[in-house]
Amino acid sequence: MHCADTLATAPDLGWRCMMMASTCSKRRPRVVIIGAGMAGLAAATTLTEANMFDIVVYEALERPGGRIHTSWQMGPRLIELGANWIHGEEGNPVYDLAKENGLLMGDESSREDSSSSSSSSESSDNNGTCINTRHLDGDLFVLEDGTFVPPSVVKKVYMMYSHLTIASRDASTHGDCLSVGEYFSKGIGKLIAEEGLSAEERHVYDLVAKWCLRTECTDNACQSVKDLGLAYYNFYIDIPGDFYCCLGKKGYQGVLDTFLEKLPKDVVKCNMQVDQVVWELDSLTETNLEKQLVVLQVKGHPDTVADHVIVTSSNGYLKEYHQRMFKPALPKDKQQAIETLNFGTVDKVFLKFEEPFWTGLSKGEFEGIQLLWEKDSWHDEPPVTMATDDIGERPGDLHNRIMRRFTGFDTVDGHDDVLCAWISGSEAELMEQLPDEDIAKMCTDILRKFLKRDIQEPTQVVVTRWHSNPYIRGSYTSTIPAHGTGEEFDVMSCPVWRKSLLADGNTTQYPVLLFAGEGCHKDNHSTVHAAMITGQQQAQRLIQFYQSGTTPHQG
Repeated sequence: MHCADTLATAPDLGWRCMMMASTCSKRRPRVVIIGAGMAGLAAATTLTEANMFDIVVYEALERPGGRIHTSWQMGPRLIELGANWIHGEEGNPVYDLAKENGLLMGDESSREDSSSSSSSSESSDNNGTCINTRHLDGDLFVLEDGTFVPPSVVKKVYMMYSHLTIASRDASTHGDCLSVGEYFSKGIGKLIAEEGLSAEERHVYDLVAKWCLRTECTDNACQSVKDLGLAYYNFYIDIPGDFYCCLGKKGYQGVLDTFLEKLPKDVVKCNMQVDQVVWELDSLTETNLEKQLVVLQVKGHPDTVADHVIVTSSNGYLKEYHQRMFKPALPKDKQQAIETLNFGTVDKVFLKFEEPFWTGLSKGEFEGIQLLWEKDSWHDEPPVTMATDDIGERPGDLHNRIMRRFTGFDTVDGHDDVLCAWISGSEAELMEQLPDEDIAKMCTDILRKFLKRDIQEPTQVVVTRWHSNPYIRGSYTSTIPAHGTGEEFDVMSCPVWRKSLLADGNTTQYPVLLFAGEGCHKDNHSTVHAAMITGQQQAQRLIQFYQSGTTPHQG
């Protein structure tokens, strides 16, 4: 169990005395940052540059980075187990940082080690909205019987889907649809019906449309597009420029390093699991302390005292542990936001082959194989979980369910002999329970089924297991569900304020708990730049608080 089973009781005398002594002496405000992912590191570097605070970053994992995890497990060239791309260029701070430091694909420092690029092409609507066309060039769309779908058909359906995305911004087009799934299913069905197709042609169009819905689940880390509230779907705002901008030979690790290099030694402490944050101590209100401090209980280590805590834990982790992690409990609106926001799982399976069997499949540049399953009934079925389904008792049924959740196999930048398979939802979580060799065999069977070739099993497989990670519990945050209020991201980004007793007997308010991470950003949740921006914003909030000499208004 990650958090302590029993909530801590009132503070013991030892650290009460320590708190009083440290507060009454002249010292800099102490800030503890929970999590050394992009949000945590961005907050730490911003506070460090201000030279006003004592800072420590506690990371439960054995490495900094969080959901950024660049790996060299497959040889001298990297694979990204976590965050893969920079989404957009113009005004994107991650893109600007990568460009300044020569970290982008195609930079002189990267070109010699980059053999390919999966950078997407784009078109734009009249409002400047980017329409991602990543899968229109170089990808092969294949039916279960081995038939390759003409690119013209794929492009036709894909553009229908893209323009429905743009049309969804106008609420008058929603009708009685509450979810993204309802809206797109009805809308694209109507558009296909207007094409005047034969029954066979329409069937192929329908399969491509279903594939679009399946990839939407991957993009949103959700079980079904029916989980996404249509009214909130366009909260996400595309940043102009390449939506799938690739990094070079250092990958996202190079971006992390630019932050780590700015921090003093020993600021980031790994293998430090914060079990509980005690943030309101009624027993101290009768003293003349300028502030009531926060106590963090760290597993296997002495308690830590701080003036402020910046929490960058994933929304997946907070969903599971917020009730035990914070004492007292977080305000009701914060709890409701955490529990309402969708946070799902997307996993990757990297497969290395002795020989790239896909050579010659495409006349042009080959970028991937996309799977058009005849049946993807999981859209209408309840999620499968290890709590309710024993994979050992129902191997055929569950294996089939997992197989059909894979959307396709993409090439990997810098690797001529590696494909990456994508899977999301509860089927991804179920897949995580399988041994690597079983997953490799499953993926090989899928490729054989669609390509009708005798494909040898891979020589190496690397599987991500983001839901099984006890400190992350999934991949990223998605669109607010239909039953949400629409205020969840705003609530997440607001600090928890607390009254404090001043030496003159008056009271004031100050931000005691601040929250940052991709799940705190309304416009660009799920992205690395959202994590970076929110980390910097919360750090700036503290800087302005101390520079102003007055407490900002709540919110």
